[in-house]
Amino acid sequence: MQTSISDQARLAALAVNKAGRTALKLALRSPFSRWMAGVPTAYHLLILPQDLRTGDPSFAVELYDGYFGLAGAAAPIGSESPFKIMPPTIAWQKDLYAFTWLRHLHAAEDQIAREKARRLTSDWIGLNRSAPALARDPDITARRVIAILSHAAFLLDGADPDFYDSIMRALSRDLHDLTVIYADVSGVSKLRALTAILLAGLCVAEQEAYLSSYLPSFCSELDKQILEDGGHASRDPSDVIELLLEFLPLKQCFVARQLEPPEALYTALSRMHPWLRFLRLGDGSVAHFNGMGATLLDQVATVLAYDDAGGIFSGVIAPQSGYARLAAPGIVVIADAGGPPPLGVSSRAHAGCAAFELSVGHEPLITNCGAPPR
Repeated sequence: MQTSISDQARLAALAVNKAGRTALKLALRSPFSRWMAGVPTAYHLLILPQDLRTGDPSFAVELYDGYFGLAGAAAPIGSESPFKIMPPTIAWQKDLYAFTWLRHLHAAEDQIAREKARRLTSDWIGLNRSAPALARDPDITARRVIAILSHAAFLLDGADPDFYDSIMRALSRDLHDLTVIYADVSGVSKLRALTAILLAGLCVAEQEAYLSSYLPSFCSELDKQILEDGGHASRDPSDVIELLLEFLPLKQCFVARQLEPPEALYTALSRMHPWLRFLRLGDGSVAHFNGMGATLLDQVATVLAYDDAGGIFSGVIAPQSGYARLAAPGIVVIADAGGPPPLGVSSRAHAGCAAFELSVGHEPLITNCGAPPR
C-alpha cells in the first residue's frame, strides 16, 4: 500500500511539473521565439541517413485507389487530403504525422508516387498550424524529421525551388521545436528526439552546432537507458529493436562525415546486438515481454546484419534487464526473472515475473500473448 501511494504521489508530481512548463514551452516554440533566437534555417543537405525499415510499395497502389492505409487501418479518402479527415485510429493518426507513408511511397519508385509524396507534404505544410497537438508530440516530430532527412532525395530530386524552400523551412521549424521539447519526454522518445537533432547536425550544411550542443545529452541518455547487459531500461525488447533502427544510420552518418562516432554509441551497439540475440526463440522471433508484440523479422534480420562485431551474449542471465535464457539442442526457454522497470519508462510494462516462453526447433510451443500496439 505504501508503495502504491508513493507511486501515485510521484505521478502527481510529474503531472504538476509538466503543467507548470506548458506556457513556457508554447512560448519557446512560437514563430516570434524562433525569430528572436535567430534559429538557423536548414538549406543545403550534405548527406542523407539510410532508412533501415522496409517500405511497402502496395501502399501507393491503395492510395491511387483512394485509400490511405497506415497502422493496420485503411481510411477511404478519395481525392481528399488525409490531413483533413477524421482519423480512423490514434495509431493511424500518429503514423500520418510521423510521415511513415513517405517510406512506402519511396518504395514504389515511380514518378506518380513522388508527386503524391510532394502533394502530401505540401498539405502538411499548409495545414500544420491547425494540426492537432499530437502532430507536435516530441516523438512524432522526431520521426517526421528522420523520415524527411532519410527520403529527401526521393522528395526533392527535380522539385521546384519554392517546394524545396518550404520543405527546408518546415524542417527547421521541427528541429527548433525538438530542441525546446525533447527534455519533456523520457525513454525511447527522448533518445529518438536527440537522434533526430544529431542527424540534422550531420546531414544539413552549417548545422554542426547541433552536434556540439546536443551530443553530450545524447551520450548521457545512452548511459542511462541502455543497461550494462544491453537491454533497455523499460525491459521492452521492441525498444531495443526501435533504437537499433535509429542508431545504426546515425553511426553511418558520423562515418560518412569522417567524424568519429561517440564512444557511448559504440558501447551501446556492442551491448544491444548480443542482447537481442539472447532474447530470440528458435523461430527467430523475440520473446513477448513488457510491451513486445509480433516480431517484424525483416527488421530484426536487418539490425543484426549490421553487427560488425557479431557478439554473443555470455551466460544464462541478463542481470540488469532481468531475463534468463536456457538452451539445449533444439530447445530454448526464455524467462522473465526481473522486477518492474523505473516509473518513467514503465508505460508498457507488464506483471510477468516468472513468465516464460519455450520453442522446440523452429516451432514456438509455449508463448505469451504479447502486446501488439496496433
